[in-house]
Amino acid sequence: MPPHDPENLERLLHRALRDLPDRSAPPTLEHRVLGEIGRRAAARPRRLAYAQWSPLAKFAFFATAVAAAVAAAFVASGKLELLDAAARRFEWVAAASTLWQAGLETANAGLGLIPEDWVHFLLAAGVVAYAALALFGSAACRVFLSRRDPRRSIA
Repeated sequence: MPPHDPENLERLLHRALRDLPDRSAPPTLEHRVLGEIGRRAAARPRRLAYAQWSPLAKFAFFATAVAAAVAAAFVASGKLELLDAAARRFEWVAAASTLWQAGLETANAGLGLIPEDWVHFLLAAGVVAYAALALFGSAACRVFLSRRDPRRSIA
């Protein structure tokens, strides 16, 4: 056998490395790891999932969203007296209000040209597409999860 045979060299290297004693961890490693785990557990995460929010935070978010939707509806309808008062005081509010009203009139004129049957068809197609997305997404999720954990079955 030649002295530089790769298989022989690999066998010798494997035997030499196996004969080396195991390295021990530094004596402070356990203390440092446990300290870091405790520090991370004590620190509040910056972002929580909505399900982990407190009930007060969920209520505040919901109330803010409803208030924003109501304000947007009032502004879109043009029946907000506060907007007129602000428009008299600030020029940019008057300009924005004028642009908003012009955009609404243009959108209403353009939407009036679309036949009602087309709108219904597009709405129905959107619902069907959304349902198909949900079905295919859940099926794909089950397939991928069953590949990860062989105990789970697809059916």
